Amino acid sequence: MKPIHFTRKEKRDNMKVVKLYFDMRRTFDSGFQPYYFFRRRIEFIIGTQCKKIVRSIFNHFRNLEIIQKVVIFNRCHYVYNPLNISHDIVLKKMRRISFK
Repeated sequence: MKPIHFTRKEKRDNMKVVKLYFDMRRTFDSGFQPYYFFRRRIEFIIGTQCKKIVRSIFNHFRNLEIIQKVVIFNRCHYVYNPLNISHDIVLKKMRRISFK
C-alpha cells in the first residue's frame, strides 16, 4: 500500500475539521483519555490510518496546548482543553458525571 502524503493546505484543512469535530462532540467532557482515544477519532475524521499523519496532527494540537498531557498513576493521559481550563475543574466535572 502506497503511503499517503498531505500537502500543507490539506493538513491545515484536516486540523480545522478535527478541531471542529472535537468541539461538536464535546470531547472536553470526556475528561482524561489515553492517546489511542484521540488517535482513533482522528483516524475516523480524516479517513486514513497513516500513523505519521495522525501523530503529526495530534502533536500539533499538543504544541498549541489544545490537547494537554497529564500523568495519572504513572500513565500518560490527555485532555482536550481548547480554553485552557484548570485541571481541578475537569476533575470536579468528571466526579459529577454518573456513568450508569
